[in-house]
Amino acid sequence: ELVNKGMPEEAVRVLESDTYWNQKFIYEQGLRKYSKRKGLKYKEAFAVSTEIAEAATKKAHDLIENSIRVTIIFVIGSSILAMGIGILIARFISRPLNLFRKATEKIEAGDLDCRVELKTGDEVEALAKSFNKMAEGLKKDVIERNKTEELLLKSKQDWEDSFNTITDMAIIQDKYFNIMRANKAAQQILGLPSLEINKVIKCHDNPHGKDYQRKYETLKKGVPAIFEFFEPNLNMYFEIRAIPRFDSNNQFIGLIHIIRDITERKHYEELTQLQLKRLNALHSVEKAITTSLDLHVTLDILLDQVTTQLGIDAAAMLLFNQRTQMLEYIVSKGFRSSALRYTQLRLGEGNAGLAAVERRIVTIPSLTQEPDGFVRSKLFNNEDFITYFAAPLIAKGQIKGVLELFHRAPLEANPEWLEFLETVADQAAVAIDNATLFEGLQRSNIDLTLAYDTTIEGWSRAMDLRDKETEGHTRRVTEMTLRIAHELGIKEEEIVHIRRGALLHDMGKMGIPDSILLKPGPLTDEEWIIMKRHPVYAYEMLHQIEYLRPALDIPYCHHEKWDGAGYPRGLKAEEIPLAARIFAVVDVWDALRSDRPYRPAWPKEKVREHICSLSGTHFDSNVVEVFLKMEW
Repeated sequence: ELVNKGMPEEAVRVLESDTYWNQKFIYEQGLRKYSKRKGLKYKEAFAVSTEIAEAATKKAHDLIENSIRVTIIFVIGSSILAMGIGILIARFISRPLNLFRKATEKIEAGDLDCRVELKTGDEVEALAKSFNKMAEGLKKDVIERNKTEELLLKSKQDWEDSFNTITDMAIIQDKYFNIMRANKAAQQILGLPSLEINKVIKCHDNPHGKDYQRKYETLKKGVPAIFEFFEPNLNMYFEIRAIPRFDSNNQFIGLIHIIRDITERKHYEELTQLQLKRLNALHSVEKAITTSLDLHVTLDILLDQVTTQLGIDAAAMLLFNQRTQMLEYIVSKGFRSSALRYTQLRLGEGNAGLAAVERRIVTIPSLTQEPDGFVRSKLFNNEDFITYFAAPLIAKGQIKGVLELFHRAPLEANPEWLEFLETVADQAAVAIDNATLFEGLQRSNIDLTLAYDTTIEGWSRAMDLRDKETEGHTRRVTEMTLRIAHELGIKEEEIVHIRRGALLHDMGKMGIPDSILLKPGPLTDEEWIIMKRHPVYAYEMLHQIEYLRPALDIPYCHHEKWDGAGYPRGLKAEEIPLAARIFAVVDVWDALRSDRPYRPAWPKEKVREHICSLSGTHFDSNVVEVFLKMEW
C-alpha cells in the first residue's frame, strides 16, 4: 500500500522497524483466515502472498533507486550552482563582511586603530570609508571619555582621600537619618558596619534626643545647627555641626554631620571650672584671713570651703599649743557628734601627730583596718568614717597645727586634689600665724597704748603739780569732756583722741615762765601775749609725735571762740574742731567753779547763767544746750 501510494521510503522504514514484525504476525493470522475463505491451503495462500509482497518490494526498491538518482543529480547540480554563487558571495559580499566583522571585534577588544581597507570602487568601499570614519570618531570619543573618566576617578579618589583624612567624623545622611556615607574616623569611633556591604545604615528617626528634634525642624528650613551631647555608651562628649542638604528643586534631601570628639576638651573645661571654683574658694579663705581678726571665724570659712571643694564629709582643725607642745582641737565641721572635741595629741602621736612630725600628708584609705588612736573615742565609731587625710599646717618653717579630713566612703585622691589640700593647709597655717601675730601685736599695742596713756597722765599730773592751785583740774575736765562727747554721739575711736587731748590741753604751759604762770595777781598785756602763746607751744611740742597728732584739737584750739574772737588763730563757728568746742565750755565751768587767789569759786547757778549768756558768742550753742541738760 505504501509503495502504491508512492511512499517507498516509508515502506522500507516499516520493513526495518519492529512494527513490521508485529504486522507480519497479524498478516499471518489474516492469511490463515484468507486460506480458509478461499479453500486454499496455508502454504498456497502464503506463496500467493509472498509473490505479491516480493513484487511490491521490488517495485519499492526500483522507485527508491530512481528517486536516489534524481536526488544525486539535483544535489550535484545544486552544489555546482552553490559553489558558483559562493564564489560570487565570497568575492563581493563575504570577504568585505568578514573584514567588517574582524575590524568590529578588534575595536570591541580595544584596538581603536583598526581600519577596513577595501578598493572595490563600489558601495562596499564607500561603506568601508564610512566605517573607518566612524571608528576614528569612536576613537576620539573613547579617548575623551577615558580622559574624563580618569579625571572623575582622580577627583573621586581625591574626594575620598580628603573625606577619609578628616580627623573629625563626617557622616552624610538622607532625610530619614539613614547613613549614606561615613569617613574612616566615623567608622572607627562609632563602630559603624561596612557601607560597602550594607550600602546604607538604617538609623533611628531621632538619634540625639528631643533637643535635636527641635533643631531638626530648623535644619529643614536651611539653618545649620551646632550642639553638644554626651554619648553614655561610648562615654564620650561630641560636638555636632549639622548642615542641611537640598536638591536642585530646593527640596530637603538630608544632612551632613561633622562630629568632633570633644571629650578631652570637656574634661579640661570641667577641670578648669573646678580650678576656678577652688580659686574662688581660696580667695574666700584669703579674704577671711585678711578681713577677720577672729581665728574661729576664719577657720570656719576655711573648713566650709574644704568640705565643699574636696567633696568630703567632715573636717577638723587641731592647733599646736607652743606652751604645752600639744595638738589641741579648735574647730570642726560635718561630725555627727562631739567625737574629737577633746582631742589632745603629742607630736608624733596618732596620724595627726605623725603628719606634724614628718611634715607630710598622711593618708589612711580604710580606717576600719587602721583605726589608730580614734578607737579611744567611743563616739568616733558612730561616725562611720572610712577614708582619712591629715595635712600639716606649716608657716615660716614652724608647725601651727594639723588639718584632718574624714569621708564616709572610699576616696581616691588625684594629684590636683592633693595639691588643693596642700594649698588650703598653707592658707590655714597663714591664718593661724597671722592670728597669733595679731594677738601678740594686739597685746603689744595694748601695752604700748597703756604706756602712752600712762605717760600722758603723768604729764598732766606734772602740770597740775606745777600749778598747785589747779590741782585735779585736768582729771575733772577730761571726765566732763568725755561725758559730753558720748552724749553728742561721737565715735569711740575719736573719743580716745579727745581724752588724750583733754589730758594734754595745758601742755603748752610748759613753755610759759613760772613768773607768769604762777603770778598771783592779774597779768599785764605783755604777759597775756606770752600766755596766749601756750596753745602754739602745745602744737609745736605734740605735732612731732605722730601718735598724738589726732589729739591736737583740744590743746591747740580750746581757746578759740564761736564768734572768732579767740586765739591763737581766730577761728570761728564750725572752723573750730568739735572736741575743742566741747572742751571750751568744760574748761570755763571748772575754772569758775574752782577757787583762785584772786577770787573765790562761783556757785553752780551763777556759772550756768554765765555759760548760757556766752552761748553763740564764746561757745557753740548746741554744745551749751547739751551741757546745761546734764547734771554736774
